[in-house]
Amino acid sequence: MFWTLLGRLAQALAQAGLLVLAARLGSAQMVGDLALAMALCSPVMVVVGLQQRIVYVTDVKRRFGWTTHVRLRRWASASGVALVGLMAATTWVPVSVGIALAIAVDKAGELAGDLHHATFQARGAMRLYAQSLGLRSVLGLTALGLTLAFTGSLALGLFAMAAMAWGVAALYDAPRSKPLRMRTGTGDLATLLAVAAPLGLVTFVDSITQHAVRIQVDTLLGTEALGHYAVMSYGATAGGAVVFSLGTPLLRRMAKQFAEGRRAAFASTTTRLVGLSTALGFAGVVFALLVGELFLVTVFGDEFAREASVFPWVMGAGAIQFVLGSLMHAINAAQRRRAQPWIYVAALGTALTVGWLRIPAHGLFGAAEAAAAGWAVATVFAGVVLHRAWRSLPPLGGGQ
Repeated sequence: MFWTLLGRLAQALAQAGLLVLAARLGSAQMVGDLALAMALCSPVMVVVGLQQRIVYVTDVKRRFGWTTHVRLRRWASASGVALVGLMAATTWVPVSVGIALAIAVDKAGELAGDLHHATFQARGAMRLYAQSLGLRSVLGLTALGLTLAFTGSLALGLFAMAAMAWGVAALYDAPRSKPLRMRTGTGDLATLLAVAAPLGLVTFVDSITQHAVRIQVDTLLGTEALGHYAVMSYGATAGGAVVFSLGTPLLRRMAKQFAEGRRAAFASTTTRLVGLSTALGFAGVVFALLVGELFLVTVFGDEFAREASVFPWVMGAGAIQFVLGSLMHAINAAQRRRAQPWIYVAALGTALTVGWLRIPAHGLFGAAEAAAAGWAVATVFAGVVLHRAWRSLPPLGGGQ
């Protein structure tokens, strides 16, 4: 768990560094432009990612070999980059085509590395995972910062960061994953796509839900307001990375517990994960209440202190999302994949409805309320799905 946490923290710091560089070397407007492009690109790139790492790690019967995974990843990533370019050029959202394409190429590089990370996780080599994320974060931020400082172009800086992501995947990840790869498996490409597609749909709707409120903020309040909301949302993003790092090492264990019908053990592991996520969310809200304004001024600049009173509310929405994330780890372990898209559809519908009702009158407070409402509805639905999955296990299953 230590190496997983370290790796995810490195990734979270890289995301923070991206916002800090845009804020310090640019402005709230530049942060808003970045957030808007991310809102367009992220749903596309996560859906083409198809959560193949989860499929690979939980494939305890070894149905699909490495080559099949690679073929699907290459085809899907190329399709995603092309779709982002087309959307950026034709959509009604006022997004920069250059920024959007740069982000898509960077995300494709991350997806290339992510497949290698699946082999690390499946073999328990999480030290390699952490080192890869750390290396990519340092090199990527350095390239972005230098390019942005010398050219003033966010798009060029993001392309430089993307080059580092591809370089780490090719020169660090690939050689180290080669001896760890699962080469057996009779499942073909079409079957793997059918298995992974529901997970891809889940992450797509999840990403849409996360970014829908941001698009509403940009539409109703403007890009500068979106810049302020984006830097405050980073706290929830960082916390989500920690929740992911807590759940990732447990995923394979939980999948085995569920597959073997060990009801008590599965419930115990899930309860501990939910408890840790809840505590983390509470700590985030307290942090925002006590030192939120100081944090925004110190890290992002005086300009971003203007909306500091909204920060605890944004972190409150994030706290609910942390709990949802831990429940989704358990649902993935139970392989209840068909129900997952509907959990996020409920969240999306709720967030959009509350956002249109509350943001015009209450500004960023309304945005935080919309996010909180969406995640709350999704958490309730996820709890119901997980409870039903748990009840399907034999009542006399072992507790080891």
